[in-house]
Amino acid sequence: MACKCFKDLEEKATEQVLEGYKEGSYVEDSVEVNWQGGVFWLDGAEHAPMNLKINIKLRQLKKNKEPRTRDTNNELAVYMTYCPLCGVKFKEDEE
Repeated sequence: MACKCFKDLEEKATEQVLEGYKEGSYVEDSVEVNWQGGVFWLDGAEHAPMNLKINIKLRQLKKNKEPRTRDTNNELAVYMTYCPLCGVKFKEDEE
């Protein structure tokens, strides 16, 4: 990856959370750090390890213009071509 922002942020977050625990009060090998909305890319290009997700909620109208009983929920994942933390452009796969 062109930048190490996500890796650095994972390390800093882990350190900060673990500061709240006494040494020896947790199993060292049990610590896991993951990004919510993580993505595994197969194209070989550099990408952010996660996508931003946008949730959209709305209430549709019936044919008679009355609101439906239930809301409609949609989700959209946003693909990032630049690091949202430092602004460096991710390199594209060179084929």
